[in-house]
Amino acid sequence: MDTKVTLLLLGGLISLVSALSGIILQHILAMKKLVAETRQHPFRLVYNKQTEFFDALAPILLDLNSYITTIDVWLGETSSDAPSRIEEAAKNNQAVTKFDDLLQRYYMYLPERFLEEATHLHSECMFLSIKPNSEDTYKCINLLFSFQNSIRKFVGIEKLSKDFLKAFAIKKCKTKER
Repeated sequence: MDTKVTLLLLGGLISLVSALSGIILQHILAMKKLVAETRQHPFRLVYNKQTEFFDALAPILLDLNSYITTIDVWLGETSSDAPSRIEEAAKNNQAVTKFDDLLQRYYMYLPERFLEEATHLHSECMFLSIKPNSEDTYKCINLLFSFQNSIRKFVGIEKLSKDFLKAFAIKKCKTKER
């Protein structure tokens, strides 16, 4: 009987040690996970804010393009009401204001080079609204396209497109071999 009690106590002790080591291991892993999440949080926050910015920016860039193009079209007209239409189109600069508001809301989450490009585009569009001319419209549209291309590079769309082309090229080669 004495050996049965000893075996029972030994089995209980092994179970207790096993349970305690499981709890300690879970605690250690939970702490490591918490530390990793704490380190990743700022990066995840910035990524989410940049994504929000780019999502909100897309329709505004379309409106900016429309604003600049409208002024450019009226600058090319020679009709008698063209000057008043140019002035009206230049004063209708809500897209420029929305662009500035969006930049002010997200400036702390954006890289410096984007802010510089965006600020330069905004200031040129504001100059265009004050004194519209063909040279400034071309300058604004070029800045707009340059800014859009910078966004595509930053987001990685260009790299993604190249990777897709490579992947499709490999599939085509394999299909031709068959």
